[in-house]
Amino acid sequence: NRDDLNYYTGLNITVMVTNSQGVEMDKFTELTGRIGMSSTASHSFNRSYTVPNDTVYYLTVYIDSYDNYRQNDTSVIKRTTDYTAIDAIGSHVFALGQNVPNPATNTTRIDYSVPEAGEVMFYVHSITGQLLYSKTIDTKRGANSIELNTTTFAAGVYFYSMEYKGQRLVRQLIINSTN
Repeated sequence: NRDDLNYYTGLNITVMVTNSQGVEMDKFTELTGRIGMSSTASHSFNRSYTVPNDTVYYLTVYIDSYDNYRQNDTSVIKRTTDYTAIDAIGSHVFALGQNVPNPATNTTRIDYSVPEAGEVMFYVHSITGQLLYSKTIDTKRGANSIELNTTTFAAGVYFYSMEYKGQRLVRQLIINSTN
């Protein structure tokens, strides 16, 4: 539905989870808010899904629309589940954990590990790559954590990363609105 010349409303956004063999594992659809023509929109799904047991799986996200250019409404993302918990790897490697809780509303904790004491750089980027937050941390050897206040971020999908001695690790962060 076009509610005026510049926006679409009442569109469905769908995510489909497939395993590495292309078998559909889960699929769900939600109604989106207003989406401006030729714009980028963020949508946080209210429903969660169980990650497949496969090491590699794919998320296909698309907008159910009636336009002639469906390819600009679809995104396919390859994901891996080869993450080992920081508790299991101890202090022998540089590791970055998934934030807890995820999705976050007010604050979230991010665990990380470094093999030697030193300086790490922590960053939060928008989905388009814009740097939104950075912090230099003098850290001790072994398991550590950082608390991130998320109240200054709008609801949506973000990426956080940590750099340590020339290495960089990245994870995805979802922020839900507190309203």
